[in-house]
Amino acid sequence: YLPDDSDEFENYLDDMRWCQKFAFYQRETMMNLLVGIVKQEFSHLQVDPFINCHHNYTEELESGMWLTRKGAINAEKGKLGIIPGSMGAATYIVKGLGNEESYNTSPHGAGRLFGRNQAKKTFSVDEFKRQMEGKFWQDRNAQQLLDEAPNAYKPIETVINDSSDLVEAVTILSQFINYKGF
Repeated sequence: YLPDDSDEFENYLDDMRWCQKFAFYQRETMMNLLVGIVKQEFSHLQVDPFINCHHNYTEELESGMWLTRKGAINAEKGKLGIIPGSMGAATYIVKGLGNEESYNTSPHGAGRLFGRNQAKKTFSVDEFKRQMEGKFWQDRNAQQLLDEAPNAYKPIETVINDSSDLVEAVTILSQFINYKGF
């Protein structure tokens, strides 16, 4: 640990805040680029509001009191968020309900049922391809992506139902194209 009155602690906080701000602006830049491209084809498209949803981050709630959201997003009352499923499942746009017992927090995704190594040992490429039928994805790279097989994750509907006291589902996005970097 770092004592909160040390230079190392302050340096850590400065670096952490820089990284979180960098991630925020990267998401914003990607969204702006995507919207610009889509608007070339669909000029009438309305894209407000943007949802720039941090997960796996730390914030100071009040002087000296820090909240770390690992695998979680801010679900303050009325705040929009994104809770994705696996690469084969839906993504939910949600609105926070402001549950103070959870520190205004909700899950940020489906969460794993199988660790990466366990998934690679458990699932076959053929099974993975069956799970992804009807979707455009990098099936030629199925072996390298095996740890991302949909069955390696909890069903997103279960996660959303279990979070009903934390968030309200606003919109369900169905995917048809999926690209995973590796």
